[in-house]
Amino acid sequence: MSLTREQILDSQDLGTVQVSVPQWGGEVPIREWSGVERNRFQELVKDKAPAVGIPAILTTLSVVDEGGNRMFRDTDLTTVAGKSAAALEVISDAVIKLNRIGQQEEDAAEKNSDPGQTG
Repeated sequence: MSLTREQILDSQDLGTVQVSVPQWGGEVPIREWSGVERNRFQELVKDKAPAVGIPAILTTLSVVDEGGNRMFRDTDLTTVAGKSAAALEVISDAVIKLNRIGQQEEDAAEKNSDPGQTG
């Protein structure tokens, strides 16, 4: 049976998982991205990755509070980037898996974040 428009629009399809971050002494919830949030990730990588790094962007976009709302704002990127690199890697690895970010997208993000790279 095919889904209706209403069923699709009413579905709660953004999953949340808990990620253990030993460096911070606990767990943080991360939420799967919407299409809009994936586009925001691509914009931030293009504009901010050389300054703050991809793990900080992934963390800023994905860590949520108990209500499922983003914990960090885009204006927190620099502060988040100053946190433990190991903690940011733990979170970013989980975000990549949860959001099915493919190797092609990761490669593009890395290319865009390398200030020494020329096109």
